[in-house]
Amino acid sequence: MSSLATTLQQNYIDSVIGMVDMSISRGVQVDLFVDTGVFMHPGERLPSSKSSLLAYHRNRMVSKLALGRYTHVLWLDDDLWFPPDVLTQLLSYSMDGLAMPVLVSQDGSPDSTIDPCGVIPATAESVDGTVTRCATADELRRLSYGDGPHLMSTVAHMVLVPTSLYAAGAMHTAHAVSNEFVSMVQFARALGMPTALLPFVRVTHVNSRRHGLIFPDKHLDNTTFEGGPVTEMSVFIPASSGHKHTLTRTIFNMLQLGGSPGRINHNAFFYFRHHTFAEARRFDRSETVNPSSSWGKVVHRMWVKMAYIRNSMVDHSVLDGVDFVWWLDFDVVAFPLDFSARAVSLGTETISCPTVLIEATWQFYDTCGFVGEGRSRVAESIRRSWNGCDCTMVSLEGPPSCLASDGSAVIRSGDGLHVNNIPVSGTPSYVDDVAGDLVPMDGCGATYIMPAAILRDGAAYAYDPLYTDHFPVMRWAREHGYRIFWHRASIAYHADVDGFGPMQTKEGRTASNT
Repeated sequence: MSSLATTLQQNYIDSVIGMVDMSISRGVQVDLFVDTGVFMHPGERLPSSKSSLLAYHRNRMVSKLALGRYTHVLWLDDDLWFPPDVLTQLLSYSMDGLAMPVLVSQDGSPDSTIDPCGVIPATAESVDGTVTRCATADELRRLSYGDGPHLMSTVAHMVLVPTSLYAAGAMHTAHAVSNEFVSMVQFARALGMPTALLPFVRVTHVNSRRHGLIFPDKHLDNTTFEGGPVTEMSVFIPASSGHKHTLTRTIFNMLQLGGSPGRINHNAFFYFRHHTFAEARRFDRSETVNPSSSWGKVVHRMWVKMAYIRNSMVDHSVLDGVDFVWWLDFDVVAFPLDFSARAVSLGTETISCPTVLIEATWQFYDTCGFVGEGRSRVAESIRRSWNGCDCTMVSLEGPPSCLASDGSAVIRSGDGLHVNNIPVSGTPSYVDDVAGDLVPMDGCGATYIMPAAILRDGAAYAYDPLYTDHFPVMRWAREHGYRIFWHRASIAYHADVDGFGPMQTKEGRTASNT
């Protein structure tokens, strides 16, 4: 988790992605939660110190997780660089307690000046076991050496915590001398769980003052917050650590949301789980289908897996107290910072979708997900005669015809006949030409903001043979009185990657983007 992160250096992002990738390769499932929330709700008391503000944010972040789905939480401050195996090293020691690595300076040498009030050995405790002073330079130096772990009174910066502690009721609280982990260490000790610093695991601590990461004084004002209601928004990002370039851009974009318009707390959840088709198929909630074409089978497998991933993300999160959910595929690499404020302004009965273009082009990306109001009913009427065509191959003007005389894939639209690809256009194929910025829709995909109540009340993702895994949720929302709007003037950009997702063939890439 990254707490109060507003500025990330490239090395930090590289470290996070490298750690996720190596952990997954070694059989450790990792999800990433980034909190950019900076607003407190009316009536809440502003914390009186850095320790109390960090305690507030850490407890807030933990409350968003379904703790029963996880064994550990790893807290990562945003002023660290670390090796890719750091998580597996910490786990190898600390299956039953808290653990942190040694912090070293940027030249690789142990630094006895790094956070003496946050990294305190147990030898510095008073007789009654309380923390009454910071560590001395000599005590910090000794922590950097030795083969075995050092027992600690408190820890900081990078801390591995068993989720069983939070499940048992442990919370972060402010401390007059040290930090918000003292209460966690004391709670763990009462349960017989050790807290250790591991000298054989080392991470680099960046010079925070030089990089502008010093705690802002404005947070220290001990007054009652005034300023109106705050919107809580969970941002769900199905991700892949193997696509480092696009993932880096998405993480960076998430951190910019702290400065976006509106009083909105964005809580970003990156989900890196890899599921097999067989695993996903057991939980698929769609009708049983058997696509006849090879391309239909590819699309079927992909969207069944994506539906399972999206439902799993919902199951791994706590949506109580959340107003909106923003689905953002990790390869959507740019979006307007004011889009969440625009979506919220329409109220909690509306799903909002931006225009999604392939970056550096005017080509609309999600040809399958975006369906104009009333157009899906036309498609429903031909669903029974579907013979393995995906949405880009189905003619809404008549019965589906998927193969041309030369065997190539064909679709029909109001603009004429096209082979292997949709027409090059900045608008979706299945949306009528209507005026205005807000266009009523039957469905959309790739990225959109929806009321969280839709998912709390039972809507679920599933394979849809004509559109995408998003469409069953869109249908459920319409049937329960929600409206869907395409924000034509809000433009997001999808990464220019091979294949452009599930709806375009390799040949189609050449036709649309060269």
